[in-house]
Amino acid sequence: MTIREIISGYRVPIDHGLPSDDTDFPTKYIYHLMKLARAKLLYDRLNDPRFNYNLALQTLECVELVLADTNECCEKLPSGCKWLKSKNPIPETINNMINKVYNDRGDTYNRILSESSNSFKRYSFIEESDFKYLIKNSYLFVPDLDSPKWIKIEGLFYDDEVIKATCGPVCDLLDTEFPLDSRLVTTMYAIMNEMIMKVYPYFKKDVTNDSTTDDTLNNGSKGK
Repeated sequence: MTIREIISGYRVPIDHGLPSDDTDFPTKYIYHLMKLARAKLLYDRLNDPRFNYNLALQTLECVELVLADTNECCEKLPSGCKWLKSKNPIPETINNMINKVYNDRGDTYNRILSESSNSFKRYSFIEESDFKYLIKNSYLFVPDLDSPKWIKIEGLFYDDEVIKATCGPVCDLLDTEFPLDSRLVTTMYAIMNEMIMKVYPYFKKDVTNDSTTDDTLNNGSKGK
């Protein structure tokens, strides 16, 4: 489902306990609640080994690399190789969930455990490979094998908007897909309602939709 569709669904009459589209909450605020509620929902569900998170995965595109300082990373590399570092910090992930890291050459990197650099613990046992990565102080480190031009990271990230804007401005954010299984949207709505009630304890549910406008249906909206 797109962000626009989810916001419009949240603004239906109060049949299921949801606020109608003539509430005082703007689109930007509802989208903010969506991101918070999605993060909470996924964080809780990741504790269940049966949960399939594939429909919630996001891809961080265009991760630019620069040469890392020799004192920034101390893992062993093949002779003559150096560590490359992401130019910018990697956006925060939900429960440290990174599913895949790969480059423009088709190489896939394996995550390594580094006590010395305090990088995150890998999720499962892997065979050692020269193509490995670690995250330290929110930066990604990979070896300069095959001279990669860029890196992509597939995972679960908190801020959907930041991920989508990595390679440049998004023409219409509201018309992009929201990274969540559509079957979990109703559960997300309930979490959003709980958040609203905590911030606005005197919020009254509106059972009559008498709004004359709906900014989520405006094709010219930019989501900002």
